Amino acid sequence: MADEILMSADDVKSTLINVAKKHFATYGFQGANLKDIAAEAKVANSLINYHFKDKEGLLHACMEPFARGRMEAVLRILGEPRSRDEIKVRVQLFAEEMLDGFSKDPYGFEIIEREIRAANPIILKIFENTMLRAFTAVVSFFEEAKNNGLLRNEVDPMIAASLMFVSCCDAARKDVLARKYYGLSFKDEAFRKKFADHIVQLFADGVLK
Repeated sequence: MADEILMSADDVKSTLINVAKKHFATYGFQGANLKDIAAEAKVANSLINYHFKDKEGLLHACMEPFARGRMEAVLRILGEPRSRDEIKVRVQLFAEEMLDGFSKDPYGFEIIEREIRAANPIILKIFENTMLRAFTAVVSFFEEAKNNGLLRNEVDPMIAASLMFVSCCDAARKDVLARKYYGLSFKDEAFRKKFADHIVQLFADGVLK
């Protein structure tokens, strides 16, 4: 293909991954077709096997960096909370990171959720090694905050962590609806920040002493 000749090997891999993410999010792993992915990427089918070995390898290449990036960011952001203000700052950074991750890679959360429901072993393993570790870190963050006397006694750290994750991930997944019906999108930096600000205020009023 003419377009393929102009692309470097790295460009071919990047293009295949970007197209494959859309197909995996739309059709699921089982429904996605490698020939369709190659056709949209404007490369030969054989290059998928060359770069990723098979469909499983392509899915892994699509999702492992995304999930690992979210985990590493969460682990970097969170630490032992020592004050009410510090909790607010770290929750703000967490929310902004999750929403920014979506704006840069809008299919990531959708693929993970869809393939976990389908019990896809590739995604389950990636999830356990990355996103689950990130979630566990958020639970520990709230547990330490409670031990330091910064949370209300009735607050359950596991539930607080779940609500914080869900508020960001689910909102990100609904971005297409917000864009269609309200003209809002997390691709807009100002809206991302405003949304993160609201999460901080709701958590500060709801869980902190």
